[in-house]
Order: sequence, then C-alpha cells, then structure tokens
Amino acid sequence: MVGEGGDAGPGVVGIAGGSISKNFPKELPRPLSESPMPGRRLRVGVFGTGRMWPAKDVGTKGVGGAIGVSGDSDSSAGVFGFSDAHCGVYGASGVTGVIGDGSKGHIGVEGICGDLYGVYGHVNLAKPGADQIGVFGAAGLASDFKTSVGRAGVFVGPVDVVGDAKVTGDLVVWGTKSAAVEHADGSHRLLYCIESPENQLEDFGEAKLAKGRAKVRIDPDFASVADLRGYHVFLTPNGDSRGLYVAVRHRNDFEVREQAGGTSSVSFSYRIVAKRKGVTVKRFKKVRRPLSPTPPTALAPPNLDVPPQTPARGAGRTAKRKA
Repeated sequence: MVGEGGDAGPGVVGIAGGSISKNFPKELPRPLSESPMPGRRLRVGVFGTGRMWPAKDVGTKGVGGAIGVSGDSDSSAGVFGFSDAHCGVYGASGVTGVIGDGSKGHIGVEGICGDLYGVYGHVNLAKPGADQIGVFGAAGLASDFKTSVGRAGVFVGPVDVVGDAKVTGDLVVWGTKSAAVEHADGSHRLLYCIESPENQLEDFGEAKLAKGRAKVRIDPDFASVADLRGYHVFLTPNGDSRGLYVAVRHRNDFEVREQAGGTSSVSFSYRIVAKRKGVTVKRFKKVRRPLSPTPPTALAPPNLDVPPQTPARGAGRTAKRKA
C-alpha cells in the first residue's frame, strides 16, 4: 500500500483501540482529513491514532492503552525516521513524547551528534516554568526507599554547566576543586580549595584587648551549624604585645588574654575552626575509584535493505487452518 499525504491530510491512516465506535467520528482526536498538527501545513505519509475503549463500553475496568503506531523488528529498525531539515522522529504527548526501552541490554535512546547536539531537551520555551525540566534521569530505589540503586546519569568526558549547579547529597571529586577568579589584568586565575580529613567549618573576625583581656562572642549563625563542643581558635595580634592565648572556651564565646599578665589594648584577628554539626565522617575514609564506563561504539545506520524471510514450510497452511 502506498499513501501520499497532501498539505492537509495523511496518505495512510491507522486506527487502534476505541477510536471507531458508536460515537464515530466524534471520539477521534481530529478529523481524518486533517494534519496531525492542523494549521501547520504538514504533509503526513502515515498517521496512526490509538484510543482506549471506554470502560462503560466494554464493561470492565483496567483496560490497557491503545497504540497509534507500533514497529517491531528482530534484525533492523522497528521504526525509522529520517529528515534532512528537522527531526527524524518527533514524539508529542501529554505525558511522555518518546520512550526508549533498553531493558534487553541495548540502548534505549541514542542521539548521534552532527554539528549541533546528539540529544537536546528543553523546557517549554514559549511558556517556561520554574518546575520544568529539560532532561531528567532517575536511579532506582532499594526496598527502604532511601538508598539509590543504579545511576541517574553518566557523562564520559568534559561537561559544561552554564548556570547554577546544586547537589543534594555527597560530592566526591577525583581531582582538584577550584574557583576561577577574575584577575586585575582581565584574565581568570584558578584558586584551589583547602582540603581536610574531617568535615570542618571556619569563621573569621577581629577584636581588641582591654587591659590585656577580651571576651569574643561567637556569631550565632556560625554556632547554629557548627559543633562547638570542641573547636580551635587561632590568634594573630595586630601590634606589639607579649603574645596572646585563649584562656577559656565556651559554646557561645571565648576569652583571650595577653601572656605574662600583660595589660595592653592591642587588636587581634581570630580564626575559629569547628566540625560541622549533625555530620559524622570517618577520618581518611577509604573509597574506590569508580570504573569508567565503556561508551557505546558508533552505531551504523539501520540496515533498511534486508531481504524478506522465507516462511517455514507449512506455516501458511497452518495459519489458514487456524483462521
């Protein structure tokens, strides 16, 4: 069968499910003479529509869905779409446009990059929303519904993020962590993070002695996130003195004194280092470097010139008897 679609309607129409019923043609998504996207003057060769039978018509609940177009193959492409101008396959849905199933050990959806993108996902550009997601990948959950099983995504090679990046969970880096800071000469220079075997927080400030003593109040915001049952204070005097030391440490403040009973009024800088509250980590915990996944090799286009299979002897007669 050959069908040629004009400017308005498709050449071949395939209907599944309850599209044709006692209410035909009112239950059709659109009149069969129209394009799948009316008003866009799209020429369509084959148009398939699938509708579920209403439960009231079949007298049962839990009726399965109907498929508009289904392609099946054991040696080539089930459905093959090719275009020189736009997309090879376009899926539009109120739920999911395109589903790729790789449960049998193959690739569910593969995008091959030419001059632009291999796979491109975006929010509704005409009406973007704060909760819209361009590309979403999800790992499975264990029986406790807390532990992730599998990985939501894997990237082999450099990844550029244009915008903010947020991590809900641990971040482990096999390499360096740095910030690109703008230099006075207009270039950007890398500044690297200081690492610690424990999860530490730090804060800085200045204070001044009065007759050789000073009571420094710890910032309440810092105290709310830091474990101040044990913390470190490092002092740097900003002038001549006999030396400074921390005499008393409390959870909300600490007291600084000048050594040898000094009574100067020198100012000083301090640095507080404390463990992060509510987080327990093992010092120098051993971890295994993850294995680099093997990316799929470049797949050749599907073989569309497959000779027809010869039916097994007697298969036709068997089918006729069953019919």
